[in-house]
Amino acid sequence: METRELKGNMVVIYPNYIECSKSRKMGRRIGKENCVDKVRIKEIEEAASYLGLKYSKSEGLYPRDVRTEGRIFVEKMESKLKTLKTLAEKVKEIRDKGKHQ
Repeated sequence: METRELKGNMVVIYPNYIECSKSRKMGRRIGKENCVDKVRIKEIEEAASYLGLKYSKSEGLYPRDVRTEGRIFVEKMESKLKTLKTLAEKVKEIRDKGKHQ
């Protein structure tokens, strides 16, 4: 999916946006209390699927941290911040569910 194809209903999400080990300067967009440790694109993809959000995985490097590969375009909820927090929460929930099985 090309960036130009994005309209107001999709947002790009890099793992750094919800990664606990990253500082705000390195791209974390949500507070430490909401973030996820060592998050992977596949987990974000799974969380979007559980939430019933449309998504599209894409290759690309995060500009602030070129060691971070991958990005995902996700259907925006109310705002990008709300989308990030909800996805992070769902990733945590999925991880917890996996630990208890």
